[in-house]
Amino acid sequence: MNVEKKYGKPVCRFKASLTTEEYGFLAGNFQHYGDWSQAVYLYYDTNHNQAEAKLFSRKLRLRVRIKYGNYSVELKNQDPGKKWEISQPISAEEFRLMAQQVFPAGEVKDRLLEFNFSDPVIWVGAANTVRKKIHFHNGVLVLDQTECCNKSKTFFQVEFRSDSEVLPSKIKFIEDKLKVLTRGYVSKEEEIWSED
Repeated sequence: MNVEKKYGKPVCRFKASLTTEEYGFLAGNFQHYGDWSQAVYLYYDTNHNQAEAKLFSRKLRLRVRIKYGNYSVELKNQDPGKKWEISQPISAEEFRLMAQQVFPAGEVKDRLLEFNFSDPVIWVGAANTVRKKIHFHNGVLVLDQTECCNKSKTFFQVEFRSDSEVLPSKIKFIEDKLKVLTRGYVSKEEEIWSED
């Protein structure tokens, strides 16, 4: 996975969607390890209708993260082979002004302009994520439980992050140890937009 800016995060080596039972199994096995955190994500695009949402159609995802009372605006490129993400802190006032379609100045706005994108954005969905991070096999194991607030839908994910190169055999070993098949995943952004 090619990541332009990690802002403190190790590179994601694999990510998988989990069933409720798998999540319960992993959370139970690691209940005495790691740290819990919680963040709220607010997603933005040009239209509530996915077919007409201009950022979504270009595989760009725009969101505001609220964590520990701090705000950041984040832009991700989800195009396979070209994945990157950038993040910039914003003030509570800049966040409030986004509801009036005043976008904060900075790196994210500059990148959107590089894509010739200057359309106003609106709030299209929200998610609340409870996350547990555990040091695991020279990396970080991340367990997420996410509720799509506008859909009353909950889903679960596991990912493994490491700044070290990880051989496929090591990934397979970790998968087997966790008793989780990395079957792929659906991102928070895709869950927000899903039609079901």
